[in-house]
Order: sequence, then structure tokens, then C-alpha cells
Amino acid sequence: MKICLVQCQSKQDIKSNLTFAKNTIEKAAKKGCDLIVFPEMFLTGYVATEKTKTIGITKTDDLIKDLQSVCKRNNIACVFGFPRKEKTKIFNSTCFIDKNGEMVGLYDKTHLFGDEKLYFSAGNELKVFDTSFGKIGLLICYDIEFPETARTLALNGAEMIICISANMKPYDNLHKMCIISRAIENSIPVVYCNYVGKDTQFTFVGQSNIINSTGKNECKFSNHDALLYGTLNLSKNCDDYNMNYLKNLRKDLYKY
Repeated sequence: MKICLVQCQSKQDIKSNLTFAKNTIEKAAKKGCDLIVFPEMFLTGYVATEKTKTIGITKTDDLIKDLQSVCKRNNIACVFGFPRKEKTKIFNSTCFIDKNGEMVGLYDKTHLFGDEKLYFSAGNELKVFDTSFGKIGLLICYDIEFPETARTLALNGAEMIICISANMKPYDNLHKMCIISRAIENSIPVVYCNYVGKDTQFTFVGQSNIINSTGKNECKFSNHDALLYGTLNLSKNCDDYNMNYLKNLRKDLYKY
């Protein structure tokens, strides 16, 4: 499968973000991509302030339906982040729209970072979703720093993990190390998409990449605006049995 990572700036302009998303989805589809990935809270831009309470979007909002139509029309899957409103709560969520336009995955961030705890409700479930590419697990930013999250998804059958992010200074290289480690530890690919540039609060550090099941990066790590392209073969597992930690895991020692 061919993947496009949208390493862009965080902009707090929903209309502009939606237009950019639709245009970029069409561009990626023309390049033969099967999947396109946008960063954390992409639809609204990353916000963790009082404003967060006013920008919640329901999963049935016309914004979401618009993206579903674009994906279906272009036969491409899409992963993006948005602040999801459910009754009186706001979740930091990831949505997976499959190539047929169907929403097959919706994940709420389980590990909230910093001031996010003041404005978001935490998710309570690590989910593996059935997609046209196979079984995929979703994570968001701070989640990837906990080995247990990726391990749980892998043990529950995930063949790939997609993590969207809003990682910022001074944590420049932390996620770079984490995504490589999570891929190696679980012998499955990790797809990671982060913001770049400055907003009124943060300086985002990029480092988006596609990491295969042996820890090799398929793209060049960078910290500037870019559409990054790479390919993955989900049917290809780790060839070295001694490096396949998931198969050699002493499950009897751990409470999973």
C-alpha cells in the first residue's frame, strides 16, 4: 500500500483546513496513494485552551460527511484528528475513513498530555479496527510514549498502528525514538504524522514517518511542510525469528 503523510502547520481555521484536506486527498489519490494521514486535531488545529469547549464536532457532522464523500470518490482511505463532541464531553479523537467512504474507526485519546486534561475527556479503550488493508490500531501523540498501548493493540491483532500527533518542542526527538521502538517491539509497522511550524502556543517538530516492522524508516525525517510518501507491505513480517519479540514474548509473566 502507498501512504501519504501530510506534515503541515496547525491552523485554527476549520473552513481552510477542510478545503486543504479535500485538495490534498485528491492530490494523493492521483499519485496512487491508498491511504492519507493528517495530524492530531487537524480539522480545527491543535487547541488545548478554554476555546476547546466551543469547537467540538460530532461524528455525524457535515464536515466529516464531506471528507467521507471525497474519500469514496477518490477511492482512498483517510485518517485525521478532530475534537469530538459527545453530549457534554469533548474527546481528542482520530477518525479512519475507508476507501469506500465508510467510517470504520473512531478512537479517543487515552493518555492526555499537559493541559489537555483540563479540557478533554480521556478515552478508555484501545481498539483494533477491520479495514480494507487489514486490522489497524489507532493512537494519538502522547499515547505512543507508553509501550503498553502499542503492545495491547499488537496482541489484539493489529497489523499496523497509525499515530497522529501534535508533538512540540522541547520533545524534538522523543517520538522519533518511540515510533521506531514500538515498531521493533511488536514487529508491526507504525505510521506517524505530526505538525510542523509555530502557532500561538507551540513550535511543532515534524519527524513524521512510516516505520516498517523491522524499524526501518520509509521516508526522510524532516521538520518542514511536506507531503511524505512511502509504501508498506502488511503481509511481510519480521524475517528474523529472534527479532520477533511478539512471538517470543513470555505472556505468562505479564498481566495482559
